[in-house]
Amino acid sequence: FYLVLVLRREGWRPALERLGVMGAIFALINLPFIWASPQAWVSGVLAPVLDPMFPLGVGMVTLSTSGLLPPGSPFIYGVVEGVVLISALVWYYRSCPRVPHLGLLLAVVPLFFAWRSLPSYFYLVPLLVFGAIVVEEHKQPRSVTYPSRVVSQPAPSAVAVRRKVRDSSSD
Repeated sequence: FYLVLVLRREGWRPALERLGVMGAIFALINLPFIWASPQAWVSGVLAPVLDPMFPLGVGMVTLSTSGLLPPGSPFIYGVVEGVVLISALVWYYRSCPRVPHLGLLLAVVPLFFAWRSLPSYFYLVPLLVFGAIVVEEHKQPRSVTYPSRVVSQPAPSAVAVRRKVRDSSSD
């Protein structure tokens, strides 16, 4: 979602440059572990995908674990999650110029459809959205205006209005 934001705001070249920086940081962090034991690194990274895990979470999988829907397979949940991710990316690509902070929310939506959608996946979403709103509010210029003193006056009666109209028409 960050790359989509950069792509829409700055173009292909900056997006590719930032992708390179992300790849370099990933390599810098992971190379010592890959060097020490490549097979252990691969099995550790792919464990959530390849190891058998039971369904658990607060997302759509709750409908299966509670018995409301028949239990599905992890593959079906993975396909649905992938479709939701692609849909969210397309939606964000189209709406990014108008609502750039929407990516913070859309990035988490596919996790709601996952085989394991643990509550910890969603804890920081409200904080991120709140932070985005605060940043956006502080970017907008503000003009300081003070309300003038309002003195309440009784509404004029119909007779007073007719007199005023009659007096102004006679002039």
